[in-house]
Amino acid sequence: MTMQMMKNRIFSVAGMLLIAFSMYAENGPNYAREISGIADAWHRIELPADLFRHATKDLRDLRIIGVTPGNDTIEAPYILKVERGKIESQQVAFSTINNSTREGKRYITFSLDNQTPINEVKLALGNTNFDWNITFEGSQDQKKWFTIEEDYRILNIETDQTKYNFTALHFEQTNYPYFRITFPVTEVDFKGASLNNLKTVEPGYETYSDFEVTKQTDNTKKQTEINLVFDKAVPVSYIKTTVSSEFDFYRPFTVEVLTDSVETPNGWLPQYKFVHAGILNSIEDPEFTFNSETTQKIKVTIRNHDNEPLDIEEIEIKGFNYNLIARFTKNGNYSLQYGNKNASIPNYDIVKFQDKIPEELTTLSLGEAQFVGTTEKEVSPLMASKIWIWGVLVIVVLVLGWFTMGMIKKEG
Repeated sequence: MTMQMMKNRIFSVAGMLLIAFSMYAENGPNYAREISGIADAWHRIELPADLFRHATKDLRDLRIIGVTPGNDTIEAPYILKVERGKIESQQVAFSTINNSTREGKRYITFSLDNQTPINEVKLALGNTNFDWNITFEGSQDQKKWFTIEEDYRILNIETDQTKYNFTALHFEQTNYPYFRITFPVTEVDFKGASLNNLKTVEPGYETYSDFEVTKQTDNTKKQTEINLVFDKAVPVSYIKTTVSSEFDFYRPFTVEVLTDSVETPNGWLPQYKFVHAGILNSIEDPEFTFNSETTQKIKVTIRNHDNEPLDIEEIEIKGFNYNLIARFTKNGNYSLQYGNKNASIPNYDIVKFQDKIPEELTTLSLGEAQFVGTTEKEVSPLMASKIWIWGVLVIVVLVLGWFTMGMIKKEG
């Protein structure tokens, strides 16, 4: 046997063992749901909340598998769609044509270059630590003014510990060539403004109600901790609180989700992931969005500082809707399969041709989850062990290497 032949044999054996290892490492799906209602090439599949309990967090393990009448196994491609919503902002050109005072008030008037509907005004003010109620009006001729917003509160707080600014006006879409803002004081350091037309595509949410709430205030740490525990893991991306306290408040808060637990000598230690920080206050709507996270427990921590705790009356939790846009080209019995923690992200051609997907899609029905995996008793401990596979690989390479050295010495 020549030296080159020996090298080829080593690489061949090593390659086969690596393939075998990858086959054992790539487990099959653990769950399957029957798909019914297929009538066209393109369909939508809505993912139920209880699917996330067993699927991977990034849903890379989802597969649509079918069996044809001829018993051939086929895979239907899909595109994962998350209804996150979006906001498109169109800035409207304008000029500031009046900045004057009268009877202890400041008036600022805007003239639009083209009469375009707007629903947002962002103010840039040089003032700090103010709390004003302003009036926002529109006019066709600057003679007769129509109230759009009255007693609209804007606020700025700046201290060594805190910086907070709320100077954006949001209102129903309105259309006038002139707009005017009236401030209750004359000392307004007006730096500029932007007038915008926001086009919003609202996100699609599923509201969760099956969770328990516990609240605890730690006076030493000057904070309130709220824990929300679900019966099963769900994707969350939205929190809204209802505060019944009748006084003004401004409280920093954080949102964390449980990702794992680690066993220690003192018991199990939960591992949390930070997902959002914000300010819970009496000015803005108490609703907050963040990137979707699949979890079974949420922890909200409110910093009270030296203030009395807030009376949190209600908490609303939502998660984005998840859909699959799937293409079926062959007849067969199909099922949605998942639960393979070692699965890789699928790579389908249809991702590059999304403009050819019909706008109107029929939604398919999913059956109940059926466990189709292999139980631990049915798995051979020897073959299931990745260490054993690597051990065999190392031994074979060493043996072949030993033979190679022997051949080299003989040839020498």
